[in-house]
Amino acid sequence: MHGSMLSSPGRVSRALVHGADWLPTLVTAAGGEIREIVEEDMDGVDQWQLLARGSGESKSRMLRYNIE
Repeated sequence: MHGSMLSSPGRVSRALVHGADWLPTLVTAAGGEIREIVEEDMDGVDQWQLLARGSGESKSRMLRYNIE
């Protein structure tokens, strides 16, 4: 990620972040409310504080994957 909203650019995070987390994370980054999205239908979690500020732990507790 790149932008002026990041507190420490160039930082590498090894936290668990899944592709499904991008929708709620980017909604928060843009100033939106996750409640506007039906949370029951959303697999991802908001990781904005983790990625932008480097604070806290990942909200993801498991990795989602498909096996066909």
